[in-house]
Amino acid sequence: MESARAATPNPGSNPPDAPRRTPFVPPAGWPLLAMLAAALLWGGSFAAMRVALRVLNPWSLIWVRMAVGLALLVPFAALRLPRDLRASYQKGDWKLLALLVACEPCLYFLLESNALRFTTSSQAGVIVAAAPLLVALGAWLFLGERMSAAGAAGLTLTIAGVAGLTLLRGSPANAPAAAPANAPLGNTLEMGAMIAEGGYRHRC
Repeated sequence: MESARAATPNPGSNPPDAPRRTPFVPPAGWPLLAMLAAALLWGGSFAAMRVALRVLNPWSLIWVRMAVGLALLVPFAALRLPRDLRASYQKGDWKLLALLVACEPCLYFLLESNALRFTTSSQAGVIVAAAPLLVALGAWLFLGERMSAAGAAGLTLTIAGVAGLTLLRGSPANAPAAAPANAPLGNTLEMGAMIAEGGYRHRC
């Protein structure tokens, strides 16, 4: 009897610890290679979009991008999304999600796809560099976060650089065949895409 009682686990006692999985540690250099690959894919997307717009209109290009992205993400989302929603979704979160979707992909891709009809991929890539500074500006305006003097100087230089890139593009008579059709309009649309990107990052 005593031996049977000793073998029976106490209901109030803590269960034995489950064996812990050893976390995956990538080999040295993998993070750097992953960052370089991401930068190449991201940077090449502007040239690829510029080429694609020769045969597709902006709406078709947006649809293709979203369809490919959806096909690649569905296998992962099917495994994680239901569990993550049950764990973290709260009542009313759909409003925040709707705002996120409106900023990106909707406004961002709509503005960027149209921007590349009028400006070059290189100019658009330069303007995209303003995104982190626009995020800092939005945090200062709407969240009360302080902007450092270096951040303010960087934002000023970025805006001045975009203006110079747009206005000092040379004479149309000497422009190459790949010159932008309407650089001021295209660069303005690209800057609008960066503002939408900033809104998306603030709501994340």
